[in-house]
Amino acid sequence: MLDAFGKGDYATTVELLVNLRPKANRFGGSHAQRDLLERVVRTKPDYAQGRLTLGRFYQTETKHKDLDKALEHYEAYVRLEREDPETVRQIGRTIAALRAARTAK
Repeated sequence: MLDAFGKGDYATTVELLVNLRPKANRFGGSHAQRDLLERVVRTKPDYAQGRLTLGRFYQTETKHKDLDKALEHYEAYVRLEREDPETVRQIGRTIAALRAARTAK
């Protein structure tokens, strides 16, 4: 995984992180995942799939739940993604729901 990141293969890095999620506690758990995903996005901020994965991470990880960060990454994904209009529509609905939940507080 780190080898893929070092080579700039961000798609493989994110894919490996997603697949390792059930076993994450063996290598630092969700903290390690979050740190590497954040590093991918800092290194390549226009990488849509990294933004989507990080948005889902912040929306669903109990220890790291941060809906504002999830919203930030989802909005970036929608701006960047050009090849998957169905997922863009789904994430658009998720953005609307997160905004509504934030407003309702």
